[in-house]
Amino acid sequence: MTFVEYWTWDAKAGKYRTWYFSDWGEFGGGWVTSATDGNKYRMTGNGQDAKGNKTGGSGTMTFTDKDTLEWTWNESGPEGKMEFKGTMKRKR
Repeated sequence: MTFVEYWTWDAKAGKYRTWYFSDWGEFGGGWVTSATDGNKYRMTGNGQDAKGNKTGGSGTMTFTDKDTLEWTWNESGPEGKMEFKGTMKRKR
């Protein structure tokens, strides 16, 4: 499964707006708000899975240093609740 996600700044709302799409036909969108220090973000969103079922979730992203991002995502849908988490490291 491959996803692409786009983030744009919504100046009127004062937060980021997101859209995602997968090669399985999944899609959705949501909102991302930033903490004042710019190191932590809170995400919420809704979408549709490949079978047309509604999904929704929320999560966080935290920059623990300039090269490390830790993230979580909790999603509810027709298959129940799932929790995803991970750490991403910048390669130099």
